[in-house]
Amino acid sequence: MRVWNLSKMEKDAVGEIMNVSMNAAAEAVSTMQGKTVRIRMSEVSVCKAAEFTLKEPMDGVEIEYIQGIEGKSVLLFQREDLGTLLGLFKGQQAGFMPEAEEQVHAVCEIVKQMMEAAAATLSDFHGREIRTAAPIFAKITTETEFKRTYFDGTNPMVVVRFGLEMDGNTNSSFYSLLPVKLAKEIIEPYAAGITDIDETEEMDETEPEGIQKTASEEMNRKAESDMEEIFRQLQQTQQQMLEMMQGIKQKEEKKEKPEANSVIRPLSPAMLEEEREGGEEDKANQEMLLQVPLEVSVEIGRTKKLVRDILEFTQGSLVVLDKMAGEQVDLFVNGQCIAKGDIVVVEDNFGIRITEILPGSEYKEK
Repeated sequence: MRVWNLSKMEKDAVGEIMNVSMNAAAEAVSTMQGKTVRIRMSEVSVCKAAEFTLKEPMDGVEIEYIQGIEGKSVLLFQREDLGTLLGLFKGQQAGFMPEAEEQVHAVCEIVKQMMEAAAATLSDFHGREIRTAAPIFAKITTETEFKRTYFDGTNPMVVVRFGLEMDGNTNSSFYSLLPVKLAKEIIEPYAAGITDIDETEEMDETEPEGIQKTASEEMNRKAESDMEEIFRQLQQTQQQMLEMMQGIKQKEEKKEKPEANSVIRPLSPAMLEEEREGGEEDKANQEMLLQVPLEVSVEIGRTKKLVRDILEFTQGSLVVLDKMAGEQVDLFVNGQCIAKGDIVVVEDNFGIRITEILPGSEYKEK
């Protein structure tokens, strides 16, 4: 059986990619809950079962990649943090009890939103769709049982530790455990620029200290260069997505605009006068256009109210508008303000005496 492991550069690459994907997961949770959630990668290690220590009480959520890449991982959260996360989700603080079916379902739903966002980011890295199955809650009773379930006894597990900040006042951490084989699949797009063997650990100790230092510096420079290439490719992917979204928006705006060769064109009174000497057909068309009905409305004033304020309206409630008493009102035709005037009373009806016609450049949308 092949024994899997990661070099130092591979661990750095895993950390960077997982950091970006979990940032997307944090944004998804923040949007869903309306609260600030931040996730930052802090440490990547490769541990065998005997080296891993489980901080209790903790519970896990299994994540299975079913498309694009294949493998299972598990997220480990402290129960206290799961209670805080549920509190943000429900709007009230509550302790987490793994026996409560409703709470378990809510935790799986939150993790589902997180992993969908993280998988979308990984899809951008790989250039193909990556999907995960519905998360499965994994109650942890003892450390021994946990290791028996997730460590195969031969290959170590990659342990990625993340810092977790919820609503600006909860600083904690959680862990992502995944097989080394799955970690290699995650960084597969950048495998060509990553050394499979950690050359810094295999350096001949008999070489002079100066040579060792020079080789180490060269390896560090190469690792930094590889990381910069990863970020550059990510930025290119994000830029392409932005340009694609802008292109879609421009196409939609173009569809909303009338075609330049439209048979219906606006006419001014002067143009009608110039065409008055035209044929009988043109005059008939002009008469038809002049008989098109338009909606004329007068706006006395405006105001803005919250929904809660409107629900409190009763008979006799006073609504204050943004115009002073005696100030001129606006005359709108099909939603465009074309004139101003004074309110008058004709017999038993209200009317408006037009005092000013606005130039076309001053027309404003209703």
